[in-house]
Amino acid sequence: MTDIERLTGTWKLTACAIRFPDGTIYRPYGTAPIGVILYTPERWMSCHMAFGGEGTIGSSYSSYHGPFTIDEAAKVVTHHVIGAFDPAMANTDQPRAYTFDGNTLVLSAGIEERIVEVTWTRHPDV
Repeated sequence: MTDIERLTGTWKLTACAIRFPDGTIYRPYGTAPIGVILYTPERWMSCHMAFGGEGTIGSSYSSYHGPFTIDEAAKVVTHHVIGAFDPAMANTDQPRAYTFDGNTLVLSAGIEERIVEVTWTRHPDV
């Protein structure tokens, strides 16, 4: 099975962590985030992430969509954002390193001096 075949489908958000150089970890969507990322066979994607768990509900939300490309040799998927909740994200390319572990997908990116790691689990209803 190719990586594009493994990636295609619906994934449920299970964790999002930002790691700072001093070792501090920040969870922008709380301890029990809610969200979904979809990858279609036609190479379109949509991502939604929201706050869950302890804290103020609704304090964080992110969404974006567009086509995607994948470099299986480099293990990088690039989201070509055409629309986003945050207007600054629209019309940008968002490369993400990816790894699979069974039904778990981890997307990660270095942003400035931070490492953002988002963990997804294949949705059980697909």
